Amino acid sequence: DLEKTKEILETAAADEGSLVQHPAPSVLFRGLGDSSLDFELRCYLRDVDTMLSTQSDLLFRIYVDLSKAGIEIPFPQRDVNLRDLTVKHDKPGQERSGTE
Repeated sequence: DLEKTKEILETAAADEGSLVQHPAPSVLFRGLGDSSLDFELRCYLRDVDTMLSTQSDLLFRIYVDLSKAGIEIPFPQRDVNLRDLTVKHDKPGQERSGTE
C-alpha cells in the first residue's frame, strides 16, 4: 500500500525529535526495483552529529510500523532445481557424476 507506506514514513519523521520540521520532511517514491518499491525519506537534522543515531532510530521505527501495518519488506527469492546427471565414459561400465 503506497499511501500507507508514505504515511508511516512521514509520521516517523514528524515524531523524531532530532529533525527540524521546517522545511518539512518529504517522502519520494523513487522507483520500482526487481523485488521492491523504492522510497526515499528526506529530512533535515538539528545537529549533524546525530546523523547515524537518528538514521538508526528512524529505520527501527519504520520497520516496526510497517510490520504492524502488515506491510512486508520484500526479499528476492531464488529457486534452485537440482537434477541427478550421470556422465558416461567411453569404456563400458564406467560412470561418474556430472559434478566432477
